[in-house]
Amino acid sequence: MTQPEALRLADELERVAEYDHQVQAAAELRRLYQASLDLLGELYVLRASKHLRDVTAAYTKIIEQAQPELEQAMTDAIIGGTGVMLGDRRIDPASIYKQPEQEPVAWVYPEGLEAFKSGKPWTAYGSSGEGRIPLYLAPRQWQGLTDNEIVLICGECAASAHQTDDLSYARAIEARLREKNS
Repeated sequence: MTQPEALRLADELERVAEYDHQVQAAAELRRLYQASLDLLGELYVLRASKHLRDVTAAYTKIIEQAQPELEQAMTDAIIGGTGVMLGDRRIDPASIYKQPEQEPVAWVYPEGLEAFKSGKPWTAYGSSGEGRIPLYLAPRQWQGLTDNEIVLICGECAASAHQTDDLSYARAIEARLREKNS
């Protein structure tokens, strides 16, 4: 990679310097170059956060406009039992409240469960059997992104010349969420 022109000039000025003020001028040129890089970085973050605010406002408006219609459809489905059409699929109103079934991770006898509760060693089995009690993992808590994390992601997208459309922002946020929750 080639050296930026400002730093090349500072090096040249320092190389041919005959006086102290020429060395100071080279140092000032380097300082101003670094300051411009810092300001450019802040500009990218500001642009990204403005874009994020604009996109969020647009999506919020769409959701607010659709919410009364969606609430009415859900009410009709739950009260009338007709279900809701999602594309060509009918969604049963009762399925809205169902949680996915978890598979047991182990089985124990009642005395093993008591030992577990009191912190004593116990034997767990990899399959069910008569009198065995299934054990389940506690569900994981979803980890969202903080405002700062979102701003950083948007800043990274804005800094990339080829990732400045809404879909790129959404994919970058989606990837970070997937990374954080896996």
